[in-house]
Amino acid sequence: MILKNFLRKLIKNNSGATAIEYALIAALIIFASVGAISTLSSTFIDNYESTSAAMDDAANR
Repeated sequence: MILKNFLRKLIKNNSGATAIEYALIAALIIFASVGAISTLSSTFIDNYESTSAAMDDAANR
């Protein structure tokens, strides 16, 4: 009887579902951010190395 009442309350309670939805949205945002940062960081590193090489060449002339 106690378990039955607990299950009924659990089914009627929507706050847990909302928390799970927010957690899934947050996880999606985090994964997208990590992907964007890794892509942009490699581009930034390539640009930095290219600029550094050009400055070294200019300084050695």
